[in-house]
Amino acid sequence: MGDAAPSLDRNQLRLILERELAFLEDGGYRRAPWSVVLFFEDSPTCPRTSSQTCIEARCPLPALADRESYAAPSACRFIPLGNGENLNSLYRTATREELETTVRKWLVDTIRQLGPK
Repeated sequence: MGDAAPSLDRNQLRLILERELAFLEDGGYRRAPWSVVLFFEDSPTCPRTSSQTCIEARCPLPALADRESYAAPSACRFIPLGNGENLNSLYRTATREELETTVRKWLVDTIRQLGPK
């Protein structure tokens, strides 16, 4: 496709992930009126409409996806969350609680790895 992943500096990335963690901790995904919740896609960070790809919407999260999936319509589903898992694989095998736990752990660990502000 020729699209390159946007570069995010550590501070921008930390801010985005801290907002995601706050949204998760505040029960943002549990307040969704629909039964299927899409982590990252149903958060305030995601500017995408149903007819757009992440790249078209200029969403910052695909920059974290694996290189092969960056241009996928929902690239944030392919962010490596550890243990060879990503949201795409977890949506098929995990409960909502397991998803929340995995995403929370990944957010906390990644924020910690980014270091202090």
